[in-house]
Amino acid sequence: MPVAKLFIEGNLESEVLNPILQGNPVLQRGGSKNSLRPRAFTERRENQVAAGYLRDRDFDFDPPVDLSKPTVDSDDGGVPVGWRWCRHEIENYLIDPVVVSEAMAWPTREIEEALHQAARKIRDYEAARWTVGIVRRELPPQYELRTRPDGLNEIDLPPALDSAAVNAWASNNIQNHRGRIVAAHRPNSCTSITRGVRWSFR
Repeated sequence: MPVAKLFIEGNLESEVLNPILQGNPVLQRGGSKNSLRPRAFTERRENQVAAGYLRDRDFDFDPPVDLSKPTVDSDDGGVPVGWRWCRHEIENYLIDPVVVSEAMAWPTREIEEALHQAARKIRDYEAARWTVGIVRRELPPQYELRTRPDGLNEIDLPPALDSAAVNAWASNNIQNHRGRIVAAHRPNSCTSITRGVRWSFR
């Protein structure tokens, strides 16, 4: 099913994609990357519009093997409705040597050398950013620190309501959540990730 409306993150996407797509599909800014999917699904289900979205990959996923096309981010009953750039973000396409050479009439070899020099300068910084991004993926989301015992719905009560029982549940719940966070932040783990990322930049 063709997409009639494509939710995007910001002005840059609009400036780059509008001249290419020429209104087919219609582009609409949808806010942050995490708000694009729900907006597209709301548009599809409540307004019967064939909506989709396109988001940055950022540090949320490793780069895909196939760098020639966007990666499917989500589907609706097997129909792709969301995509993410195979590169880190849309800005990465704008420094592609072929693109820069075409736009500025500069020699491709000089552009590539300038990019290599810049990459060597920022390699350690980018490795550190990737380390934080990878660790962040391992962190439990806030909503998983549940405010009621597992298995209880909004109106259920636990079998024991005395102070000792409920304090024990709260303490254990917080400790388990904290344990997952501490495990993801272990210095040795972070150092190992950074080494691996730096090696991949060679």
